[in-house]
Parts: sequence; structure tokens; C-alpha cells
Amino acid sequence: MELGRTRTDEQVKPERLFQALGDRTRLRVVSLLRQGELSSEELSATLNVTSSALSRHMRSLCQARIVMQRRNDVGTLYQLAVPRDALSIKLWSMLADMGTSLAESAPDLVRLQEVRTETAAHRAKAKPAFR
Repeated sequence: MELGRTRTDEQVKPERLFQALGDRTRLRVVSLLRQGELSSEELSATLNVTSSALSRHMRSLCQARIVMQRRNDVGTLYQLAVPRDALSIKLWSMLADMGTSLAESAPDLVRLQEVRTETAAHRAKAKPAFR
């Protein structure tokens, strides 16, 4: 399945990469996405930001080709882009180190698990029983 709208096959300008990563919330997003694909709802609830604020952050990360997005029936899903140029490959290794050093990383991961548990419980309640 191809992820929409975000191309990763051409080099991104370094200033765009660094501008996108120049915000602590966006660094937290990158750190969370190292866990795998996440929905906008999961990210918003985990980071305790509004959907509007998250949308601005995600737009910046997508334009810098750090994150890719796709839409499904429920909403928008995000995942880290695969680095394809030399600068991005170097940056990814730095981000891996940086993500674990953020003070919020461990609490964010705990909160993500709570959000996923709450979401699963909510879906289980909302599902009609078939007989």
C-alpha cells in the first residue's frame, strides 16, 4: 500500500529538515512514531494537544519528508518516512539517539499505551454483539 501525498524519493532541503525538527512537540512525535504507525487521534491524546495543533505539526513533518501519512475510514495515520538520501540517513541515526534522550519520551510511551487501552475498551463497548 502506498502512503499518500508525501514523496520520499527526492532530497529535502536541509533548512526544511531542521526547521521541522526545531520544535519539541515534533521531536516527541518522531519519538512516538518510532513505535510504528499511529493515528492522529492517538498522537493528539498522547501528546495532549488539540487536533488543530497536531495538524500543523504533522504538516511540517510531512513537508520535510520525515513523516508519511495515509487516510483510512477512521482518520489519518502517520509513520516515519524511509530515509533515501545521505542527509536523511544521517539525520535518522541522530534522531534515534535524540528521541530517547527527551525527558518526555518515557512518559509519552506510557501515555500511548494508556490511550491504546482506552481506545480498545471504547471500541469493544461500541461494537454490537452478533448472534
